Amino acid sequence: MELEQIEGTVEDIIYENPDNGYTVFEISGGGAVTVVCGIVGELHAGESVVCRGKYENHATYGRQFHAQECETDMPKDLEAVYAFLASGSLPYIGARTANKIIDKFGAAALEVIANDPAQLTLIPGISADKADRIQQEFKRMFGMRELIAYLAQFEIGPRKAMEVFRAFGPGAMQAISANPYLLCGEPLQLDFRHADSIAQYYQMAGDCAQRLEAALLRTLRHNAGNGHTCLPRAQLLETASNFIHQPPEKLAAALDNCIQTGKLEVRMFDGTPYIYLPDLLAAEQDIADRLAMLTRRGKQTARNLDKNIQILELAQGFAYAPLQKEAIRKAMTENCLVLTGGPGTGKTTTVRGIVALFQKMRRYICTPYRNIPVLNQILSKNQLEQLLDGEHFEPIEFEDEGMKKYLEIYQSQNWMLIGGKLLSKKLALWFTMNRFRNHTSLKVLYLNGMTAKAKVDLDIRGDRYTEFTAVLKELIGYEGTLKLYEKEEQLAQKFASFFPEQTSEQDRVAAFLSQDVTLIRQDYIQTFSPPPDPRKKKRSRRERE
Repeated sequence: MELEQIEGTVEDIIYENPDNGYTVFEISGGGAVTVVCGIVGELHAGESVVCRGKYENHATYGRQFHAQECETDMPKDLEAVYAFLASGSLPYIGARTANKIIDKFGAAALEVIANDPAQLTLIPGISADKADRIQQEFKRMFGMRELIAYLAQFEIGPRKAMEVFRAFGPGAMQAISANPYLLCGEPLQLDFRHADSIAQYYQMAGDCAQRLEAALLRTLRHNAGNGHTCLPRAQLLETASNFIHQPPEKLAAALDNCIQTGKLEVRMFDGTPYIYLPDLLAAEQDIADRLAMLTRRGKQTARNLDKNIQILELAQGFAYAPLQKEAIRKAMTENCLVLTGGPGTGKTTTVRGIVALFQKMRRYICTPYRNIPVLNQILSKNQLEQLLDGEHFEPIEFEDEGMKKYLEIYQSQNWMLIGGKLLSKKLALWFTMNRFRNHTSLKVLYLNGMTAKAKVDLDIRGDRYTEFTAVLKELIGYEGTLKLYEKEEQLAQKFASFFPEQTSEQDRVAAFLSQDVTLIRQDYIQTFSPPPDPRKKKRSRRERE
């Protein structure tokens, strides 16, 4: 179907989506104002446009011209130049400054902005820095329009053209003309045929270095989408050769150059060279390092594991296969499990069983670093992971039905998880609560004078208060009363006195948490316990008499 053509001057931008370039705008020409819509990129009032497309009737907005192609040009006549400048499209230029620029430079104002911005300093209020900013934004605007028109001849639409501009900036055309195959790489990953058509336009040879390297990179990226982080060298050369119809020998030379320049990496496995994209190699190595770290940790123990698996089978109505049971056992007892298998081999069913048992047994708490208040400001992530190593968390059971349903608290030997916050039993000395209608906030005072905060989404009153305070007393390990009001500085000084050889709070806290602290905690309780009430003593003597 032949496209209709309209042309005119952009009067107003009605709607614009900067992410995909979809714009609704009005143009005036031929004595009429027309509403135009389409993916045309960035437009501004005063620009001259030529649009090709067809008229359509929108159910809500009526008759519109749907543009499939749009060419723009800088405003030319004085009225259009003023409209563009007064639209606020350029920084530091509004309607009043636009008048001054037009009075000074007339219809040549845009040529001055583009090629001689220093002249703008003749306008009161425009400094040299502002003039440079104005020129940069002007070039960015029309650079994008120029790029959209340039790429359109290679069947690359405005939306993709905008992505290209965001990737390469105002120098996009120069970069693409020097190496069209940049379009096939990260982050754009456009179709290889687009790059080939641009290369043919510039009469680049089919075996040029840019094309050979791009074919190798594209082959690896394509296979990454199929789950392969690398390819054997021979397979890579053969696949790339079939893709661009060039001999493997030429691709081998290009591959060696890519390895030498760091665009690709090579690793040897069983005498075979494997070729990696650098980012995938780094990811694979990081995963391997983390798995190795997990395997060095001590094994877990799980009580009544086989019985719990049987209960799970009865609840789900089917029995696990022997290998599935083995995978579930290893997941519950090992610190690292890699589960592999082809489609339909039962991996998802096995994982669901593992998750169900973890939810029931809650053997290990995986807490984000940010959810360990106070200590994440003192200790490193590795230090905290070492302190949590080997901790076995169990849920605390409540009598109150609301607490059973909405309050999840877990504890191990040295830690308690309340409201998603991990609190140290060794450091916890005292607590205070603020109860509100829908939640209760908690402050836990540590031995070093710092305060850790947590919150539970439940109103703790009545019988709930009794149950909850019993849990908190278990957290601090003390039933009595302590005089700690405004004693934070004294607590910090006392804490430091136990570690005279440690020069930093990080070293002191790390040393404290890695040892038996029973005697230190007894010293604190003795120091901050209130003195005996003499009246109680008198009453007790009378009672004895």
